[in-house]
Amino acid sequence: MTVGYVLSYGTSPGSYSQTVDVGDATSCALNDLLEGTTYYFVVRAYDAAGNMSDPSGEVSAEPAGEISATIVPSVVPVVPVVTSLSLIADVRGPVSAGNTVTWYAVGAGGVAPYQFQWAFYIADHWTVWPWTSAFAMSWTLSTPGDYQVKVVIRSAGNTDSEGEMSQSVPFTVVRPIAGASICSDNSTVVF
Repeated sequence: MTVGYVLSYGTSPGSYSQTVDVGDATSCALNDLLEGTTYYFVVRAYDAAGNMSDPSGEVSAEPAGEISATIVPSVVPVVPVVTSLSLIADVRGPVSAGNTVTWYAVGAGGVAPYQFQWAFYIADHWTVWPWTSAFAMSWTLSTPGDYQVKVVIRSAGNTDSEGEMSQSVPFTVVRPIAGASICSDNSTVVF
């Protein structure tokens, strides 16, 4: 984090014989400059540990008496990121094979509209779909077993393939319950 600035200047391009530490001020007045002489200026920022940035682009000026320099701090924009993500199914597990489950991703923070990347862990590998604006994904489960569903979220305008946050949920698919019969005393009850 920037805590101060150093203004360097001189009478030849790229050669700065004078340096002024202006602290956290973003402007300063120089009174010792000679009229009719061209001066060249650069600014460097420094942090609390004394680490200096690279110099700014050089500017030149020919004073008529006093010259004022204004330092325009370079501001790195703070990009809001997703702060929470929930992954919710429309049915509780375990789920019988042949049923469809719809998964919903709910994000907060960052910049909407969000983008989502859905993935399912099946047969010892992940199947990953491309990024989409769809916050819901339906899947018909056909084979019993233990699975994972995963969603990754990123803010609008973010192109990072890793996204900003992910959520993964395990779920189990079981065989459908087959019909059963019970016979007793010449009565049959079918389930």
